[in-house]
Amino acid sequence: MPIDVVLVGYPIWWGEAPRIMSTFIDSYDFSGKTLAAFCTSASSGFGNSDSALRSAASGATWLKGQRFSAGASVDDVMKWANGLGIN
Repeated sequence: MPIDVVLVGYPIWWGEAPRIMSTFIDSYDFSGKTLAAFCTSASSGFGNSDSALRSAASGATWLKGQRFSAGASVDDVMKWANGLGIN
């Protein structure tokens, strides 16, 4: 079964995704895929981490990302993911 949707999660550091996330995105061909980024942080905002990853996977369709606080629950993340309109 092919994967059509990828949720990309990472901790946010000073508004940036860890470098390994760029390596991950660069390592695969996401053309024709749908991606959505989410991050967790105790204090930093989403920053430009989403747009930096978007540029690395130019052939993908990106949905609006989300930043979650350090205390977010699995239910919080699931509510966001279910609200993306993906199957």
